[in-house]
Amino acid sequence: MLRLPSPYHLVFALLVIWGAAWVIADSKLSLPVRHWVVAKRGDQSGIIMLLECPACLSFWLGLGAGLMFLGMGFLLSIAFGLAACGISFVLASFTMGKPL
Repeated sequence: MLRLPSPYHLVFALLVIWGAAWVIADSKLSLPVRHWVVAKRGDQSGIIMLLECPACLSFWLGLGAGLMFLGMGFLLSIAFGLAACGISFVLASFTMGKPL
């Protein structure tokens, strides 16, 4: 029987995923890594497009977190990844000062 994690764990995981996606995609901390990827692969490579898209990255991080850390099945992990992507859009609109 599949057992879902506590709602608090899901909310915490969504916030951690959003924070990690923001750090990887938009922060100055990861800028040298992104420049290195562009130098190696080019600015139109799929990996740099993934690394600079917080919503895309949130989906993949949510899928991985659902599978590896939260113990969800594959389909629930996809749903969790989509939820992480949606939360990323909402939180980005609040933090960037632009309304939805």
